[in-house]
Amino acid sequence: SVSTPMQSSGVLTLAVMGIHISSNRNLMTKELSEMNENFWELVVFIANAVIFALVGLIIAETAIPKAEGSDYGMLIALYILIHIFRAIMIGMLSPVFRSGYYQLNMRRYIMLVYGALRGGVSLTLALVVSQNDKMPEEVRNKTLFLVGGIVILSIAVNGSSAKYIVQALGLDLKPPYRNYQYRHGQKLVESTTDERIRELRGRATGRHVNWPLLRVLTRKAL
Repeated sequence: SVSTPMQSSGVLTLAVMGIHISSNRNLMTKELSEMNENFWELVVFIANAVIFALVGLIIAETAIPKAEGSDYGMLIALYILIHIFRAIMIGMLSPVFRSGYYQLNMRRYIMLVYGALRGGVSLTLALVVSQNDKMPEEVRNKTLFLVGGIVILSIAVNGSSAKYIVQALGLDLKPPYRNYQYRHGQKLVESTTDERIRELRGRATGRHVNWPLLRVLTRKAL
C-alpha cells in the first residue's frame, strides 16, 4: 500500500521493511524472535514455491516458444557477465569486508562470487514486468526468458557444484581451535552426565533402570 502511491517496487519496499525490523530485533523476546523467524521461513518457502511454479508455467507457455537462437546466446553471455560484475563489486567492497567481522580472504571471495543464487526476488520482478501491458510484448517475453534462464543456470550449475567448490577451497575444514573446543565440550558433557547418573543410581526410584544401557545410549547421543 505504501509503494503504490510512490510508484515504487513492492518487493523492494518489503526488503526495506525487513531491514528495519531486523535492526530492531533486540526489542523482541527470545521466544517471540524464534516464533517470528519460523513463521517467515514458512511464508518464504510457500512464496518461493508459488513463484517458481507460476513463472515456470508462464515461461513455458509464452517465453520459450518465442525465443530465438540469439536469445540463448544472450542468456549465456549474461550469465557470464553477471559473475564478472559481481566479482568487480565484491572486489571494490573487499576493504569494507576485511575491516569488519567477516575477514574476507581470497577463498571466501571466490565463493561469494560463485555461490550467489538469483532466485525468488528476481523472478518476482520479472513476473511484474511480464504482466505490464504498457511494455512491448517482445520486451516482456525476453525479460522473463532471460531472468528465468539465469535462475535456472544458477541453480543447475552453481547450486549443484557449490559443494565441490567449497571442498576444493578448503572452506569445509574446521579451524584447529574449533576441534579443540568441540572435544573439550564433549568431555565436559560426558563427565557431567556420568556424575548425574551416579547420583540417580543411589535413589530408590532408579532401582529398575538399566544403567549400563543408559550409559551406552547417552554416549551414543553425544
